[in-house]
Amino acid sequence: MLNLFFSIFVTSLILTSLSLLVLMLNTVHSLLLLLEIFVLGSVLLFFFKVEFLGLIFLMIYLGAILVLFLFVVMMLDIKTAAAANDDPNTYVFKGLGL
Repeated sequence: MLNLFFSIFVTSLILTSLSLLVLMLNTVHSLLLLLEIFVLGSVLLFFFKVEFLGLIFLMIYLGAILVLFLFVVMMLDIKTAAAANDDPNTYVFKGLGL
């Protein structure tokens, strides 16, 4: 029973992070949320006794792809005009669009 609650809890954290990832205006924050999603996904794989896939998930996605994304975003120095007008009401409308 505890296993079921833990898996539902981690899955709900993943889904919450995914929804926040879509709603973020800052790309660095989006990539940090993507990091959180990858780590929670590997925790879920470890929990389901698939340790090898969890480690591969961490090494490939976090070790290579996400670091490359962060490097490119920081090199391009992307600024968004919408981040200056960070109105909380826009999140509600974006959420309704999903």
